[in-house]
Amino acid sequence: MSHGKAPKVVRDPVHSDVPLDHRIVALIDTREMQRLRHISQLGATEHAFPSATHHRFSHSLGAHHLANVALGHLLEQQPDRVSPKDAHLVSIAALLHDIGHPPMSHMMENPRIFATHRDHEVWGRMILTDSSTEIHKVLVNGIGEDGLVRLLSILDGTVDQPWMAEVVSSQMDVDRFDYTLRDSLFTGADIGRFDVHRCLRNLVITDSGRLSIRKKSVAAFESYLVSRFHMYHQVYFHKQNLLFQAYICRALERARHLAERGELELSSPLASMLLDTDLDVQGYLRLVDSSVIEGLNDWLDADDRRLRQVSANILAREEIHHQVRIAELSDEVVKRAIPWVKGVLAEHGFDVEWDLIIEGVAKAGYVPAGLKGILVA
Repeated sequence: MSHGKAPKVVRDPVHSDVPLDHRIVALIDTREMQRLRHISQLGATEHAFPSATHHRFSHSLGAHHLANVALGHLLEQQPDRVSPKDAHLVSIAALLHDIGHPPMSHMMENPRIFATHRDHEVWGRMILTDSSTEIHKVLVNGIGEDGLVRLLSILDGTVDQPWMAEVVSSQMDVDRFDYTLRDSLFTGADIGRFDVHRCLRNLVITDSGRLSIRKKSVAAFESYLVSRFHMYHQVYFHKQNLLFQAYICRALERARHLAERGELELSSPLASMLLDTDLDVQGYLRLVDSSVIEGLNDWLDADDRRLRQVSANILAREEIHHQVRIAELSDEVVKRAIPWVKGVLAEHGFDVEWDLIIEGVAKAGYVPAGLKGILVA
């Protein structure tokens, strides 16, 4: 969306040329947005798919780009429902939707790790409203205090026109569209393809202000849902990904336990993550993936055997746990089986509380059997 100046263009492996309005460039060049270059998109997934090293920064640019494509169609087809001012706010919301992510993204949103635990959406709002941040100053200068209030209502889903929030967060939002395509490309899974542009040009706003799709595009959206379904089950829920997530979390938990007992000295960033019960925005912004990786490297020589071993599990892939994956396993069966499994492990000399890892998936992903939650006009 041009505003008198020719847009800058960046090259993206997913979307090719991505034009950036000079107002958007001002936001991108803030410290808070640049931090996302150092926050991995998929956490531990690179242990299963070695090329999955992309970051939240490129994903945010991709989501912003797709929002602009969708908004361009809506402005052209339904100018009575979309104002250029609101369209600009939605494009900013798409760019900033992930600004509050912790190191290694979702896997770190864990109260067992953060002494000050907040979801990334909460941290994001705090970053955008904190007067000490660069991005707050650029936003106020660009869209004003009233614009910032409206932007926040888009991000938290309370905006008076629901379609504005649904472009950014819904069953058919630009966030999901981008990361399905991007994660498929960078993992090499080749299962996340769908016609995103057909989906975007067939979005419409209903009389009630909701985002909907045209009937003729149902097949394109079903293809998108099938792609997401396979990405969940073949990539996001991959057993190696879940295992290394468990390793990293238990390394940090162990470090926190030892530090609380005075048996381990932590770096300043890790101390703020694991011990600070009143972590502020500036302290949070200093936390990036390398904060964790540096700690793991230091702990390869730790006095504590457990911390030393789990760090080696991650960095040197030493003594990787054997994996048993059982589909359709109910919680009741797990409860009945665990005592027996622990008995067998103890009988063979294992440290049951440390050597047994039980991991499950928190959600089933998207079921490709229909368009549940998606309005069809």
